[in-house]
Amino acid sequence: MAIIKCQECGREISDTADFCPHCGWNLKQKRKERAQKQAQKELDGCLSLVVKCALGLIIVGVISLIFFPEKPEVKKCKEECNENPYYDQFGWYTAGEKRNKCMKSCEIRYK
Repeated sequence: MAIIKCQECGREISDTADFCPHCGWNLKQKRKERAQKQAQKELDGCLSLVVKCALGLIIVGVISLIFFPEKPEVKKCKEECNENPYYDQFGWYTAGEKRNKCMKSCEIRYK
């Protein structure tokens, strides 16, 4: 237990007291407000870190697109994959899996 000065009246009080016995200043409320401010600071720090990481990833992506553009052959192959419809044995359009296989084969073929 430590002795602190009351912020309202300036007299010495216990740091474990909820109220100043001299002026009635609410220490309990001030401790609660201080804890809430600290928690908000920590949350703001975490959010700031997440935003910075997201921006960093976006910047890396843009730089990679600028300095490592897709080869024209790969682009043309992928466009063909998108244009050609794929049908299974029953005549149903099945774009998803076969289209993805086509796209991957373009990347492998023109590396």
